[in-house]
Amino acid sequence: MAAEHEALEARVTDLEQQVKHMLPARIDAVAYGLSLVREDVRAARATLDRHDARFDAIDQRFDAIDQRLVAMDDVLAAHTGRFEGIEDALSSQSQILSGQSQVLSSQSQILSGHSQVLSSQSQMLREILRRLPE
Repeated sequence: MAAEHEALEARVTDLEQQVKHMLPARIDAVAYGLSLVREDVRAARATLDRHDARFDAIDQRFDAIDQRLVAMDDVLAAHTGRFEGIEDALSSQSQILSGQSQVLSSQSQILSGHSQVLSSQSQMLREILRRLPE
């Protein structure tokens, strides 16, 4: 049993030596891996910062476009009001012209009647003049 114990002690001593020898190399490897991760994270953050700046610029452009669209909407609303006023005025003028057209039609019928009367009177005068002694 003493031999086994000494063999185990020797094995523990060997293992401790291996750990002391390999542990710094593993720690260095982990540190190197962490430094790579840090660089990747730093690069990703820089990329995100650039993208955020671009998105902010795009957002500002959209705000400016939105303001222009609101101004255009106001102008279009004013024009729409003017066009509606013009449309109402034209509708009113159309009604007036329609009334005047009816008046002219009525006057045309009256003139046509007068023309027929004058025509018959002209025929009567010709007949009277024809019958007069010379």
